[in-house]
Amino acid sequence: MFRKKFLYVFVVVSMVLNLVPWNFANMATAPWGTATLIESMAVWKQSNGMVFGVSKYSIYASKYNGTTWSAPTILESDQNGDASSPKVAMDATGNAIAVWYQNDGTRDNIYANKYNGTSWGGAVLLESDNSGAAYNPRVAMDGNGNAFAVWFQSDGTDFNAYANKYNGTSWGGAATIESTAGMVQDPQIAFDGSGNAIAVWFQSDGVNFNTWANKYNGTSWVGAELIEADDSGNVGNPKVAVNSGGNAIAVWTQNDGTRDNIYANKYNGTSWVGATLIETNNDGAASIPEVAIDTNGNAIAVWQQSDGVRTNIWANKYNGTSWVGAALIETDDTASAQAPQIAFDGSGNAIAVWHQSNGVRNNIYANKYNGTSWAGAEVIQETLSENAYTANIDMDSTGNAIAVWEEYDGTTSNIWANTYTGNTPPTLTTLTATPATDGTGEVTISAIADDADNNSLSLSYRYSSGACATYDGSQATTTLASSISASYGSSDVTVDNSESTGYQLTSVTTTPGANTVTTTWNSATDASEADGDTYCLYAYAYDGTVTSTVATTTVTLDNTAPSAPSITGFTIASTTLTPAWSTAVVQ
Repeated sequence: MFRKKFLYVFVVVSMVLNLVPWNFANMATAPWGTATLIESMAVWKQSNGMVFGVSKYSIYASKYNGTTWSAPTILESDQNGDASSPKVAMDATGNAIAVWYQNDGTRDNIYANKYNGTSWGGAVLLESDNSGAAYNPRVAMDGNGNAFAVWFQSDGTDFNAYANKYNGTSWGGAATIESTAGMVQDPQIAFDGSGNAIAVWFQSDGVNFNTWANKYNGTSWVGAELIEADDSGNVGNPKVAVNSGGNAIAVWTQNDGTRDNIYANKYNGTSWVGATLIETNNDGAASIPEVAIDTNGNAIAVWQQSDGVRTNIWANKYNGTSWVGAALIETDDTASAQAPQIAFDGSGNAIAVWHQSNGVRNNIYANKYNGTSWAGAEVIQETLSENAYTANIDMDSTGNAIAVWEEYDGTTSNIWANTYTGNTPPTLTTLTATPATDGTGEVTISAIADDADNNSLSLSYRYSSGACATYDGSQATTTLASSISASYGSSDVTVDNSESTGYQLTSVTTTPGANTVTTTWNSATDASEADGDTYCLYAYAYDGTVTSTVATTTVTLDNTAPSAPSITGFTIASTTLTPAWSTAVVQ
């Protein structure tokens, strides 16, 4: 069992598939049970006992490979001082980078270690400026193995914001990303899908702290800019999320002279559009905002806010145009709820997690947003008698999620995790293709469509000449007849050979279960030259989020009409007339 104190956890998920909803596991002692999470990585700080008479904290990591969590791996071996504040980012190919700060006996420095998909390398010092201490690094990765680490560091007079880029092979060099006088705190970083990044931080102007941002355009930092101009009071806790299209949302707390409120600003790919107050509850202070954004530009911000008695968890959604309004996403008034985190999938769904007190101890809660509304808060912790906190969450594009947290059992703190099944891929099986023998070229296609989530499905059929090969999207679209039959719901199915929705058949229902769908391929239209030739038929289903495995079958097509013999002449012998026939071509 992991034995640790003051545990910090951050997890990143590359892909999650076919999970049992909220499947509990203690990462320290147990495999993931029936879950089939492809890859995730957790990092934390942990006491390794007494070193030279002093208890030292080191950085550890564990990877989930789809079956079990790996044994904890120590990421640094420097015995001079404590390591703290680890963060990790992971790309889609299974590479990861962890960052932390660590004392060398004189000052705190920034370190990183890369996981190459198989093993961790070695700890690397990301900065060598010995003017002053460096703190609280953050890291982000893009889809090509590039990464950025950001942190704040003293030059002996002020704290400044620094960044260092990893180019897939090595780290460049630490450089400041702002040049304005005044103390910098808490820089954050996020990547888009094209190698661009946005960093945000808060910085003193001598009177107040303000929110700043800088964009990396794939080559260089373009310049720091102020993204709010309210001088009523200090800002704090900036966070930023960027989607693959280069749009970003930044959130932060800002004091109005009486209390802290939550503000946001959107970056539209070119410029920041303006700071917006996204909550108007004046019962008490709001704090610790977090934000996530999906590929379509929707975003959700979450935060904790006092009602004068306790803190509650709130959320607000940005619908691509405007913020729709703050909403309370938990209603347990026994005691305070705190430290929310939020993650999006690829279809507009999101999950928020937080820890919430029952008056005696904290437990971990979650609430799912289904694209329209919040489903309701639920506890996702198995052992409710143990004190839990520091929850984090991440989701994959299909809605599967993993949450991790620290949980104290009365003796030690352990890392626990829970997985959530978002969407099971549909299936398309038993594909058959039967050609007609009447010369019409019609081929009867039948397949069984099903979806464990009971979603309505869309189907498409492709073809290519010759034996079946790996489906790559280049195969031609079949021309289907307008008539469809199904085990049920035939009248709901729409045929669209133009694929205006991206699929030929839509509204194939899967309730109450598997549905056998039969349609007709007019192969004479698509392959009029076929003359006893073999063709491959490809078919797949889509549930609005994920696509099934492509089913294949072969069919022999004969769309060339036979030629009839003709009389080329006659031979007359006595009373017998004998015709001469041309050679018949028999099909």
